[in-house]
Amino acid sequence: MGLRLLRAETLSFWRFLRSLADEHGDVVPRSRIQPEALKPWLGSISIAVWDAGSKSYRYKLFGSKLALKTGRDFTGETMAVWGDAAPGMIRQFDRVLDENISLVSHFKEHVFASPFDPVPSESRFEKVLIPVSYDGGPADAVFGYSVKVDPSDRFPVAPVMPCECSAHSGACPYMG
Repeated sequence: MGLRLLRAETLSFWRFLRSLADEHGDVVPRSRIQPEALKPWLGSISIAVWDAGSKSYRYKLFGSKLALKTGRDFTGETMAVWGDAAPGMIRQFDRVLDENISLVSHFKEHVFASPFDPVPSESRFEKVLIPVSYDGGPADAVFGYSVKVDPSDRFPVAPVMPCECSAHSGACPYMG
């Protein structure tokens, strides 16, 4: 199955970080990431690392656009904030780090359309996860980029990368 991304910005984020990857799959060494180069995607980026004490991943960064959509900044929080979806998300993050691969998934989430909405509504999202490491070391963090997608968007096909959907929907809302 080919990489299936709906949004041009998701594909550009993946291509940019993939261009920085080392010879060990999709792993991106931290020293190759220049923060100013991430500006086009910054508000939708998350960074998570394994926290052995909580046996979960902890967000080191939860982008401002993500915080607006969820109604809360999850920086410093573990995956437990996602409730029943957490085990599926942890499995995805484990796979990214264990296999040194990038991964794309599609999921549904109740989010706020604007900061003034009193009640969240269901929206569909696309997420790409990319392994990151200290130079020469094993992958130890996951860079994520999540963006809201329109149900009418079509899939372009790009280089091979797994598509795996989160526990939110049980099946990909876009790939039947």
